[in-house]
Amino acid sequence: MVTAGAAQAQSCRLQTHTLPLPLVSQHMPEHAYQVRVQVGTPPASANSAAAIQVLEVDTGSTGVVVPLSAAIQHAWDASSKLGYIFYSSNSQYHPGKYVQVPMRLGVSADGKSAVASIDSIEVLAAQCSCGVAPIPKATLPGSVQTLSQAPDNCAAYNDTLALSSGGKQMLKKCTTIPSSFGMMGVGYDRGVDAARNPFLNLVQMQAGSISPGYIIRASGITLGVSEQALQGFSLIALQRAAASAAGGADWQAPNACASFPASGSDYQVCGKLLPDTGITYMMLTPTKQPPAPAKLQQTLTTPAKPASTVSGQTSDTSATTSLVVPEGTPMTLAIGATGHPVFSYGFKVGGATPATPDGVQWRTALNVPPAHINSGRHVLAATDYAYDGACGHAGFRPAPATP
Repeated sequence: MVTAGAAQAQSCRLQTHTLPLPLVSQHMPEHAYQVRVQVGTPPASANSAAAIQVLEVDTGSTGVVVPLSAAIQHAWDASSKLGYIFYSSNSQYHPGKYVQVPMRLGVSADGKSAVASIDSIEVLAAQCSCGVAPIPKATLPGSVQTLSQAPDNCAAYNDTLALSSGGKQMLKKCTTIPSSFGMMGVGYDRGVDAARNPFLNLVQMQAGSISPGYIIRASGITLGVSEQALQGFSLIALQRAAASAAGGADWQAPNACASFPASGSDYQVCGKLLPDTGITYMMLTPTKQPPAPAKLQQTLTTPAKPASTVSGQTSDTSATTSLVVPEGTPMTLAIGATGHPVFSYGFKVGGATPATPDGVQWRTALNVPPAHINSGRHVLAATDYAYDGACGHAGFRPAPATP
């Protein structure tokens, strides 16, 4: 069922082929979607499985980030484009370089075969894991070094400027990044050039034999979209964003509304929707007006957690305080134009159904719209999710009932 943009769909023809992407993970969306990949070209002396990595599929970001390794060393040496990724969740900063490398997806355990490949894609080769600290107030302006090239060791990053901080922070306690670190961002409307999205740049997509896009279900992932693969989906026509310095114009995210039935209030958060496979909880970023009712907000303190070598975290986290929707609160997520959703489902915060997120957090309210709703990945227990990057649609289809 096409609910919007029928004329657009008629003028845009999809190819007929798609590819199922093998996963190494199970029991999604409770657990993350993980794919075996090979990034770069292994040295001739290495066996076929030497450069294999398992990366998490993250629709909440765009672009691949992996540790510097022998398979991308040659591309590293040829690159002068510095880069970084900063995770606000654990305040870890990972500096490195952007490199152009081949990539294979759905790689077999022995490394000899793969479902899909990419001739060349720009990825971030992360060299180190660093903490960040405020620049001392007595520091003279411009006295904190800004690196113009990547050093050959992690200690050399210490006390240099954190490029993510707007000149307010420096790097501290930089150590070699764990080999298990990595992420595969496949989202859109994230402010990053779609040329960095591995799911949209397969060899077959570049050749025009597969239409760029993907379908994510609780049971797996399909690369490419076709009319047959989109059967049963309600499609939302997406709007093009203005071209930016990051690259060409991207499709904008669909709209959704999160409401609170039985709360005695007609308050709702309506704005851009991000079905984010990278997190298990929901985040609501409302506008300041109208303000969220006090009864829908609760302050929650989360105890400190030990360091995690899997995430690249190098120090214990401190206890955090967050503003959440109280447990037991009924909520509804309605996807599509306000008042005319193509899909909706309800849950009770703290409930046990598969589609219930692991909590609902409030984020700092915005001065101007649009608001933002990050559903987390548990929504995929309620709906299949499609992104048609060729014709500009987001699709939603009720998920099969779990046994």
